[in-house]
Amino acid sequence: MKAIRGFLAVIAALVILICAAVSASGESTDASPPQTDDYFTERDLSGYWDASAKTIYLLGDTAETSSHVVSVEDGIITILDGGTYVLTGTLNDGSIVVDVKDDERVQLVLNGVSITSSSSAAIRVIQADKVFITLAEGTENTLANGGAFDEGSEVDAVVFSDEDLTFNGTGTLTILSPTGNGIDGKDDIKFVSGTYYITAGNRGVNANDSIRILGGTFTVESGSDAFRADHDSKESLGFIYIWGGSFNITAGGGAVNGKSTAGIPGMPDMNMDFGTPPAEGERPEMPEGFDPSSDENRPEPPDGSGNTDGMTPPEIPEGTEGEMPQMPQGMTPGQTVETEETTVEGKGFKASGDLILLGGEFALDTASDAFHADGDLTVYGGVLSITSGDDGLHADGNLTILDGTVRITQSVEGLEAEVILISGGNISVVSSDDGLNARSSTGEKETFDAQEGVEIRITGGILNVNAAGDGIDSNGDLVITGGTVTVSGPTMNANGAIDYNGSAVISGGTLIAACASGMAENLSDTSTQPAFLVNLTGDAGEVTVCDSSGNIILTGTVEKNFGVLVISCADLTIGETYTVTAGENSAEITLTNMITGSDADAMAGDPMPGQTGGPENERSDDV
Repeated sequence: MKAIRGFLAVIAALVILICAAVSASGESTDASPPQTDDYFTERDLSGYWDASAKTIYLLGDTAETSSHVVSVEDGIITILDGGTYVLTGTLNDGSIVVDVKDDERVQLVLNGVSITSSSSAAIRVIQADKVFITLAEGTENTLANGGAFDEGSEVDAVVFSDEDLTFNGTGTLTILSPTGNGIDGKDDIKFVSGTYYITAGNRGVNANDSIRILGGTFTVESGSDAFRADHDSKESLGFIYIWGGSFNITAGGGAVNGKSTAGIPGMPDMNMDFGTPPAEGERPEMPEGFDPSSDENRPEPPDGSGNTDGMTPPEIPEGTEGEMPQMPQGMTPGQTVETEETTVEGKGFKASGDLILLGGEFALDTASDAFHADGDLTVYGGVLSITSGDDGLHADGNLTILDGTVRITQSVEGLEAEVILISGGNISVVSSDDGLNARSSTGEKETFDAQEGVEIRITGGILNVNAAGDGIDSNGDLVITGGTVTVSGPTMNANGAIDYNGSAVISGGTLIAACASGMAENLSDTSTQPAFLVNLTGDAGEVTVCDSSGNIILTGTVEKNFGVLVISCADLTIGETYTVTAGENSAEITLTNMITGSDADAMAGDPMPGQTGGPENERSDDV
């Protein structure tokens, strides 16, 4: 019992540290961290059994036991009464079945067992109040299915339970399910401790009500989701809470089977040479060796004859000169065309309710989202290393990061939710689309109008974004009150380092946002901390801002080539002149307003259609 009390004391101390970290970050949250006492009982935590336990000896094709409440028939060992049962030995083709009164509890101690069922579950719980599966210290245990499940049976997992399940103990459990789930529970599934190797053709761990993990070491390879909690009627259920543990997960074959690898390190380099744009009225230079009069560079005629003599453009129908082309029937300008999207299987953790991480070490390689919550996703701590074929962290509701380390080395979109709140932690994101994306979860069409309730709010922490699409994209508002934010990319003109439909207000913290010039946006003039946008071509590397006396007031590192910088920090002063340096290039800018430099200035030439140019170092009214 001393060990149990010591373990509980460690958990309590961890919760206190987490709460202290949240308080130190200055961020308040309506949801307090879940306490272990509310989600685990003392018996969940203990894994203890005594000499009164009944022993079942597995003997290949049969079993022996002195207990009169255990039935053995044709490889099916059925436990008919509550109590503790110690299993040892090998069962070549059979199952352990628990079928007791609904107010009785059963503890199965796996003490060096190997159980295989050719067509069903190795352990099947039909009825009980609760079942504990305890891994005896120092033992290795294997539960397996032979590759098929009986047709017409609901059983689709190696461990299949209609009741609550708790896994504890300090031994090792290997679960092999070539075509089905590893563990499937219709109520709660809890893991307290132990080492688990799960290989499943479908889901690794599947629960109806909840998955609760206090600790343990998990290596999971699944054809679909590695951990999934899904309740189809109660929003309060279908949750996943993780207090600690070590997780090495490959889901859906990994990110290589995901939606996109564009913009990911190791793929073709999409960086552009921004260079110096031609002066007004000048023709752009042709590539070296290019001769427009050469036959090989002349356009191919429509008839395929190769004769381009006398080619003329198509005639415009009489009376339609100057008219816009007609839209297809039923479509309006700006309307989004719906395309069928293939669903990619293979999430790391999927919850139909909330998903909460209080700690743990995670190494995830997933074809779909690494962490996905239909409700809210909250990170209180932990170390998350993510390679994803879709989103790194996704929530349909709020995505909140209070502390911890989040490293997303590959994703389509790094962080995605209706509301993204960052108040602490060290976060790095690499994405082939948006680094951070806040959008409505109601299915509302994306337009240029702000979506109600959609927001990205950064109050603390360190955030580094390397995006091929928009770096930080909010379909509503962007608010920065603290923290250190660095955005690298995009290098393509169709996106920007900052993109928002409502307002983008900064009142504290540090921001360096570098991108191509085509769609660069500055912050909103309702900001209360100075910021500026400056046209400066630079390569990936260090960016430095000095005041007029040569004092360095800000330095940071961007990871891609750029043509524009948006910079803000507490040391900027309106009326002062600053020099921004990137490699051998530098530019001076005088802060004439709280927000200096318009979006259109970033075009460094004629504005694109729909954009308005503005005088240098002034913010135009349409921004």
